[in-house]
Amino acid sequence: NSEFLINKDFSSEEINNVSKLLSKALKYCQNNEVELSRNLLISNFDLDLITSLRVIALYGKKFMLPEQISKKETKSLDQISRSTIKYIKEVNESPTVDELMINLDLNIRDASVIYAFINKISADSLTENFEKLSEKELLSIDSISCDILKIENGKRKNNTLIDYAYQLNTGIYSAKRALSYISWCEKFYDITYIENLSANYKKTIIHEKIKAALKYTKENDLKYFLRKVANIDYIYFEEFAPDQTLLKKYRAKEVNWTQYEEEYLNHIKKSNIWKDLDINIFQNACLLCSESSPKKCHRRLLAEFIVNKYKGESFQILHL
Repeated sequence: NSEFLINKDFSSEEINNVSKLLSKALKYCQNNEVELSRNLLISNFDLDLITSLRVIALYGKKFMLPEQISKKETKSLDQISRSTIKYIKEVNESPTVDELMINLDLNIRDASVIYAFINKISADSLTENFEKLSEKELLSIDSISCDILKIENGKRKNNTLIDYAYQLNTGIYSAKRALSYISWCEKFYDITYIENLSANYKKTIIHEKIKAALKYTKENDLKYFLRKVANIDYIYFEEFAPDQTLLKKYRAKEVNWTQYEEEYLNHIKKSNIWKDLDINIFQNACLLCSESSPKKCHRRLLAEFIVNKYKGESFQILHL
């Protein structure tokens, strides 16, 4: 029975529990320049024989990053990569597994595979359909992408993925998704989409999108592209974008969608833009936004508001 207890495999819970004992022992060994041993664990940490042997067995176990990583595991390792990258950049460029366990309070499994995870995410291509993500998840990715664009300040710089993760104090996977999201947003203005607008007789693009990720395409380039390809005019109205304070509240779940909708409508109702606005710009106009569905998008709210405000103009809404 004793031999079975010593040699049996480790559960996730046991890895965490035994790693805590191991970290304390490794720190002691580091400070006192002694080797980890069964006798040391028994005499200095008051462990029984089986527990001390389990600690030694765990310390000698080899952990490998699996080829297929679950979403839950990816999220966990992404969080760990944040603290690991910070430690690498600020304290030690090449920490050992022991040092990561001691200084970052990691279990031995996570400390063993985190380098492999960072390298895998850095090297592998990421293909993701952002249209299928929840609004909450998309807003989180969008926020990081905006921070990346602020770092770049309109120009692509020679930052590595690790550099971005460190500067933004985020995980390596989160940084990778944000960069992928920026590319996805840029492709939003592809030739097919613009030709589709032309086919639907849209003469004006009204851009009420405040997210910086979409602004990365540069308004002047977009104006030129729309005019050249489909003879479409582009107009930007910041007044139609949601108030930043409201947007932050919604992201933080301080307000729900119903409250968000009410506050946004009040925001555009009170805007002075309606005093001198030529309603003819809404004839065959397209309100542009990155949301794949109009269900929870202020593009829909604005379109419905315009239709109700100018009832005599017989405006109709078509969601593309």
